[in-house]
Amino acid sequence: MKISPVTETEITRAIMSLKSKNSSGYDDDTSILVNTKNYCDLKFKLEIVMCHMFKWFQDNQFALNIDKTNIIKFTPTTATCYPLNLMVDDKVS
Repeated sequence: MKISPVTETEITRAIMSLKSKNSSGYDDDTSILVNTKNYCDLKFKLEIVMCHMFKWFQDNQFALNIDKTNIIKFTPTTATCYPLNLMVDDKVS
């Protein structure tokens, strides 16, 4: 059996197929994928992405409800998982 790395495109396609099968989402749901090698890079990139999203939402008169924002981390089973505690709009999420 050969195991190969999964590309971001394959992950996106899998998420979208799950979403279409289980219509438990809303049309205004947004998915963001961030791929990094370590915790520090992940936290840094996610804070940048979330800040850009927050600004875009404000500029376009939308609301980004941080309390309803979920982050799902896909990691190897041997990886140590740390809480992210992201700072967005001066709030920790």
